[in-house]
Amino acid sequence: MTTPLSVASVLIAAALSGGEPPFRPEPDRNGILELPASRAGLLGDRLRIEGAPSYVVDWTSATDRVQWDFELAEAGRFVVLVEYGAPAGRGGATFEVVAADQRRQAAVHATGGASRFLPQPMKGAIDLPGGPNRLEVRALDAPGGLVMNLRRIRLVPAQE
Repeated sequence: MTTPLSVASVLIAAALSGGEPPFRPEPDRNGILELPASRAGLLGDRLRIEGAPSYVVDWTSATDRVQWDFELAEAGRFVVLVEYGAPAGRGGATFEVVAADQRRQAAVHATGGASRFLPQPMKGAIDLPGGPNRLEVRALDAPGGLVMNLRRIRLVPAQE
């Protein structure tokens, strides 16, 4: 007979193995999950984190991408909100969100400032399985040498 592992034993096992426990975003009172920039993997030469609350800056190349690896307790259907900033006159990049073999594309709109963050809802909800997941934001182009400053992704439970 097996017994369930406690949170403490999972954390201890992760520490002993040299690995970190998986990121498990906690839903707020409305069921919204947050993937903050501070938990993102940055895949690009110049990408970096700055600010408080933190956000991704120096996203200047269409080959750069930002990703989150996380676990969900159960499967769900979500509307993806990408919260970003783009200075006046610097919008126009196109990006896509990729998760669980689903892709959603949108254009970056100037928000009035590099650190004035507004949410961009992606068209069409995505279905995420319970367990390990990866969500990636990819630039498709970078007109004018800027994609966006990315603060967080919010996964909002979709209304059926």
